[in-house]
Amino acid sequence: MMVKKYVLDKVGHFDERFFMYCEDIDLCHRINEAGYKIYYVPTTQIIHYKGESTKKNNVDYVVTFNKALYQFFEKYYAQGSIFLFRRLIVIGIVLRGIFIYTRNFLREHFPLILDLLILNTVLIVAFMVRLSFKNGFLWADFFSQYWVINALSSLIFVVGGTYLEVYPRQRLSIQVIIKTTLLTFTVLGCMTFFLKQFAFSRMVVLIAAIATPFFMIGWRQLLRNYFKGDRSAWGKDMFIRPTLLVGNGEGLVKLWQKIRGLRDISYNMLGAVTPSNDNEHLTKAGIPVLGRMENLNQLIRIHRVQQVIFSSDVLSYEQILQTMSQIDLPKLDYKIVPANLEFLIGKSTIERLDDYPLLDVEYAIGKPFNRLSKRLLDIVGSLTGLILLLPFCLSGMLIFGRRLYRQSIYSPHDKLLKIYQIKRQSHTGILNRWLQLFEVLRGRLSLVGSEIIPLPEQVDHSDYWYQPGLTGLTQINSARIHAPDDAAQFDLFYIRNYSIFLDLQILLKSIFR
Repeated sequence: MMVKKYVLDKVGHFDERFFMYCEDIDLCHRINEAGYKIYYVPTTQIIHYKGESTKKNNVDYVVTFNKALYQFFEKYYAQGSIFLFRRLIVIGIVLRGIFIYTRNFLREHFPLILDLLILNTVLIVAFMVRLSFKNGFLWADFFSQYWVINALSSLIFVVGGTYLEVYPRQRLSIQVIIKTTLLTFTVLGCMTFFLKQFAFSRMVVLIAAIATPFFMIGWRQLLRNYFKGDRSAWGKDMFIRPTLLVGNGEGLVKLWQKIRGLRDISYNMLGAVTPSNDNEHLTKAGIPVLGRMENLNQLIRIHRVQQVIFSSDVLSYEQILQTMSQIDLPKLDYKIVPANLEFLIGKSTIERLDDYPLLDVEYAIGKPFNRLSKRLLDIVGSLTGLILLLPFCLSGMLIFGRRLYRQSIYSPHDKLLKIYQIKRQSHTGILNRWLQLFEVLRGRLSLVGSEIIPLPEQVDHSDYWYQPGLTGLTQINSARIHAPDDAAQFDLFYIRNYSIFLDLQILLKSIFR
């Protein structure tokens, strides 16, 4: 938007009552009211990354946007309208907000909602069939005795689906949904055998275990048959996967041509991202070069990329894993075309693209289930530590509380984080550790993470994504670190092989070493 200064001097600048949305509409309205003209120039282009300030499926977005709409109405039209009309406008805006949030939520989570609906419906039908052989099925009996079975089944299914990454990464995978239902009914069957309070009926479990995967596979197969190849918003969201290639040289050109020749809708090739400006091979082959590797994070978000394929011809495995950790998007799929198969990063499966093996890399610390388990460990551990240390630290805070200040430390992606600490005390001192536990509880630090590096220390800090922590793999192996590359190896090992058991092992070694 370009506005002449004398126009702004006359109509005024942006109205600060509009926090985020409608401020441009308000300004344009005032410009029109003042008798000036507004021109739209269709020949210019700009990339607007819509929804980054407030995510569109977030409650904050819905509330902020619809609040701005009402503020605009109130500023210009409320005075001349009757009371009833104003109330109708408010109701309309509220209903619109509810509709938008519900629509976005269902669009984002409909596979999970549909699967839970199938699971619970099948269980209820199985109860109807089983109880018809006894005294007949009554809803009152179901809600008084058996509803807990549906609740437990749903909980087991959601936990299993999260662990196996059904939602959202593999929501259409038939193989993974079979594993999830098998896990759900195995646990449920064990409960009927070994726990008397849940020994409701093995027939119900058997019927549900057969019917549930049948219907869950069924709706996925229907989508594959009727929507695959659909270029509508629905089809694109479900099947077409925008893909970037990262690398350079003749190897990348051959890979691009191979994938394009397959005409596979699951690879919607957008272009290449290169580590240098030497793009001669790509330019000659007509491959769009979207940018450099240092801008990969922004390019992925701008183009809504769903999978990234790395070529290891010109990139080391350490560079690839470091890039993956800095992107920090759990929904993104990473594949690597290795120069050889002698060394594989982390746990991976191989998908063969004719004579090209694609390694589907499981980036352990980025998996949603691992993030959830890590956060739960942080909450339980920090609460326990805060309570146990309270008698010792409360008196210390009364004595040294005047030295309390906010210290700046490094956090992921070179951002600065301010935490409360006690001056003239080591950050590993008991009082400062106790204060750090509050930050762990708030989610700003972790029990196990990268080293806490205060500013303005000029130290090479980790380029890998994970939060600073009270302890970590690098910290407990400090005696074995003689150069920055040594620390990088421990960081690589941690993010590649993360599990909650690794965190517990590190915590125990930190306490008892």
